[in-house]
Amino acid sequence: MKLKREVRNFIYPTKSKITVANILLLGLVEAGKSGFVNTIYSCFRGCYTAVANSGSTAESVTTK
Repeated sequence: MKLKREVRNFIYPTKSKITVANILLLGLVEAGKSGFVNTIYSCFRGCYTAVANSGSTAESVTTK
């Protein structure tokens, strides 16, 4: 809960022009990248939410 609170209350330095933070997740097929994203998102929403598509095929589920 401490980490969740710190992430939720994070404030960029006042002189920074950054307004959003992007995170790059790299990993093999079926490594759990989508599951990680869904878990983090669900944690902050308070209920399960699938925002990242996931699949178990030999290829990526990415369409673009």
